[in-house]
Amino acid sequence: LFLPVILAILGMAAACSTTATLAEDELRLAENKVAIKNSSAYKASKLQPYIKQKANTYIIGKWQPFLYVYNWQNGKDGGWDNFCRKVGQAPVVYDEGQVNPSVRSMLNHLEYEGWYDSTIETREIVNEKRRSVKVEYDVTLGHQFPLQDIKYVVRDPGLDSLVRADSTHFTLKSGDPLAQSALEAESERLSQIFRNNGYWGFTKDPFFIYADPHTTTT
Repeated sequence: LFLPVILAILGMAAACSTTATLAEDELRLAENKVAIKNSSAYKASKLQPYIKQKANTYIIGKWQPFLYVYNWQNGKDGGWDNFCRKVGQAPVVYDEGQVNPSVRSMLNHLEYEGWYDSTIETREIVNEKRRSVKVEYDVTLGHQFPLQDIKYVVRDPGLDSLVRADSTHFTLKSGDPLAQSALEAESERLSQIFRNNGYWGFTKDPFFIYADPHTTTT
């Protein structure tokens, strides 16, 4: 009995509004779309987590039954409205002020990955009939700088011997792009080696990384 009732509720949802609970001056955030304009290899989905305001979730395709259920409320604030709020999902009210912070967050992540001087253009597409807005982020990836010379300089003899013994496992390779993410990962990897060899509590904080257009020293 329970399953058919739930299926019936979800089926009825398609005929209901997704914006009934919005104020007159509010729009629902329907979608955030990220497009990489100059690369087919870089997955746009990698940047979605850095968008500050998330749209309502979909179950299948563009189907949002729990958003419809939320909008079944009759405004009397009784048991029925409480049921709709508990089972349903409130519409995400579009906040224009979250767009620029999202752009900065994505640009910071791209630079962390080694993409320098990337740019992002935004576009808001409003559907007046549905009282919704889709935000598009058009990303142009910047430049990458390949590593040429890589040197590991360790002044402590004990630590230096561990680094030398591990040289075949170095993760930084000539030709790899200069990226803070890769440098931090290598620093943490070496820190773990030091901890495993009796240097308790060693972290990547003592690492100093210097980079110029031709040399990266760790």
